[in-house]
Amino acid sequence: MGDKSDTLVAEVLVANQHHLDGVPVPRPVSLGEKRLLVITCMDPRLTALLPQATGVGADEMIQIRSAGNRALTIDGDPVRSAVAAVVLKMADEVFVIGHTDCAMCGASTMDLLDGMQERGLPREAFEGRDIRTWFGLIASERSNAMETARVVRESPFLPPGTPVHALLVDSAGGKLEMLEEGYSRAAKGLPSVSVAPTPVPSFEPTSRPIEGEVTDSFRELEQVEPLPSLEPEPPPSNPMSSPPPPPLPIPRQRRNEDPESPFERAEDVLARLMKRRRQ
Repeated sequence: MGDKSDTLVAEVLVANQHHLDGVPVPRPVSLGEKRLLVITCMDPRLTALLPQATGVGADEMIQIRSAGNRALTIDGDPVRSAVAAVVLKMADEVFVIGHTDCAMCGASTMDLLDGMQERGLPREAFEGRDIRTWFGLIASERSNAMETARVVRESPFLPPGTPVHALLVDSAGGKLEMLEEGYSRAAKGLPSVSVAPTPVPSFEPTSRPIEGEVTDSFRELEQVEPLPSLEPEPPPSNPMSSPPPPPLPIPRQRRNEDPESPFERAEDVLARLMKRRRQ
């Protein structure tokens, strides 16, 4: 947090000490007309505890609540709600506040399965999803608060320079523990990790007219005459489709003449005998 004592985080911690000492809690001056933006757990104990522990009235605090105080993606809730509050100028800083004795830290996978069975919720309804991740079970309240702050901070949708802090509140007494201040990272104006460059979108043809001044190269293209259309070539002749040639004439045979017969006709035999006799 540094040596500065006029930051919002410093004033919130001072107000928290007043709360622990049982003296009137001053409202943070750095808050101005803004609201205190808090990302925290759904635990109902925090509804009244956080305003008391920070010196900020319930009507001046934006509480974004979720089971386990988790942010699984950079574009879903609670990141989306936090970005909306900053963009709409309702808040300038983000406080991620986890809490001790969190039910999402003490529960186990068997507890989830037993509760699902008692209420008739089949395991197949989650379609192979990891139910620990889906429900938001956490291993440590401290590490989870810092991880949620990291996800919010590294979201490309969060306006640059927005401080994101990670704290832990004692669910019993309301003591705030500073885990990670966000001013040093916000001062750089850069996310904690490098963001991949935006890919060049692929070209998509459009039928909309060209707006603005048309260059000479486009005018030359407009004056180019279109290519003449080619006449379709006749289909190649198919010899199979031509009419077949007329059949060759078959020589006529004399009646009862059978060239395959091994016997001579009687008239042929008689003609041969008459020829021999003349000789």
